[in-house]
Amino acid sequence: MGRLVSSGEEAIEKLKMAQGQFDTVNADFIFNFPTQTIAQFEKDVATFKALGLDQATFYPLMPSPHKKSRLEDASIRSIPPTKKNSMINFTELYQGGYKLYRLVLFSR
Repeated sequence: MGRLVSSGEEAIEKLKMAQGQFDTVNADFIFNFPTQTIAQFEKDVATFKALGLDQATFYPLMPSPHKKSRLEDASIRSIPPTKKNSMINFTELYQGGYKLYRLVLFSR
């Protein structure tokens, strides 16, 4: 989508630095990228739980009209709904003591 991408290690380091500095630390997740597997998404959720962060928000990839050039990319437009639905199984978070507060927000 043309965004700046950092490594997972950088993101983890910054989240760890934020812990204890704020009342609540939230991690935003965008999922359902065309090449993303369910196993990769599950690993991201497991990493979040291992960090012990307060809350997380989860958003499926939804191409924006502001990114018209990327909307023309067939791989972005053709993500099967069955894949997205499979990724939305947040059972791991419920088992980790997190509660669903809004459609996309889990907190404890």
